[in-house]
Order: sequence, then C-alpha cells, then structure tokens
Amino acid sequence: MYLFKNAKDSLINSLQYDKSSPLIKLNYLFKVILRFTFLVSFSFLAIIVSTLYVENNIINKKLLQSFEITSLILSLLSFIILIRQNGTYILSKIKMYPFSFKDLIDVSLYTGVVTISVLDIFLCYLFLIVELLVFLIALFSLYECLDNPYMKDNENMNSFSLQFTSVSYIGLYIISQMIVFRSMPYHPTEYLGYIFKNIFDDIFCVMKKIWNFLF
Repeated sequence: MYLFKNAKDSLINSLQYDKSSPLIKLNYLFKVILRFTFLVSFSFLAIIVSTLYVENNIINKKLLQSFEITSLILSLLSFIILIRQNGTYILSKIKMYPFSFKDLIDVSLYTGVVTISVLDIFLCYLFLIVELLVFLIALFSLYECLDNPYMKDNENMNSFSLQFTSVSYIGLYIISQMIVFRSMPYHPTEYLGYIFKNIFDDIFCVMKKIWNFLF
C-alpha cells in the first residue's frame, strides 16, 4: 500500500510538472552547478598536479595533496551524476528533502517497483560530503596561507596555487549554496528544523522496524 501511495503521489507530481516547480528549478540549477564544478575541480587538479611535480620548494605538500585527492573525487562524482539518467533529479530531491528517505522514493505505476536506485542516492550524498570537505580544506588552507609568513610569498608557485585554489573553492561553494537556497521554498531556520525533524523521523522508523522484527 505504501508503494502504491507513492505511485499516486508520483502521478500527481507528474501532472503538476511545470517549470515553476521548485524541484524542477533545482534540477536545472544542479545541472549547471555540476558542470561548473566538474570544470573547476578538473582545472584545479591539473594546476595542483603540475605544481607538485614542477615546483621543488613545496612548503605545505600535505595540503596540496589533499586538494589533489578531493579535486579528483569531486570531478569524478560531478561527471558521474551528470551522465546518470536521474542523477541531478535525485540530487535535487536530496537537497529539497534532506535526510527524508521516504520522499526520495519514486514508484513505477506500471510495475509497482521503486525506480530510484540506491547507487544514485549514495553517489549524491557522497558528492555533498566531498563538496563540504573541499570547502573545509579550503578554509583551513587559506588560514594557513595567511598565518604562515612563508606562505604569503606570492612569487612562489606553490603559495600562489594554494591561495588561488582555496579562494576559488570557497567562492564556488558559497555562491552555489546561495543560488540553491534562493530557489527553495524554505527559510534557513525552517530548513534546519526540517533536517532535524527528518533525522528523528528516520531514527524512529528504523527503531520501530527493529522492535517489530524482534518482538
């Protein structure tokens, strides 16, 4: 019954599938953001790799290596989600309904089978985690550049690459988040409350299923 209820909701949503829908706007925005994220992260990956292998006097090699790994993962995830059939759509639903797994379910009216794959959900959540991780690394890197007198030397290729990459990633994350939140019908405090509510609902649902299974 739950699956057919979701199928009914999916039909209603498809009948109301217009360009003014917040979910449709998010889907379009994420297609643009993911393309831009892929280009930026891949470009920075090339810059960082060239810095690591060309520059001999590397002051903070671990930070550059962190950017190298996370930029590679971010570019790959952006590309994979873009080429997946429902990639940007699922990413939009995850952003619109954070930690609400029941709202992610789409059901085929013909077969009654769930049409959204667990792999797509996993990839989208992984992308959001890596995106946040890159932002935090960029903040720490910028702090290191400003705090360390040796890192303030812009004539050093290592220093310039680190500062430029950090500022660019911080700007990319903040601007993309602002654009996404402006397209959603939530106030920031309302959205935060919605996240906690969904987390508690998911925990309660899991505990209820465990209780019913055991007793």
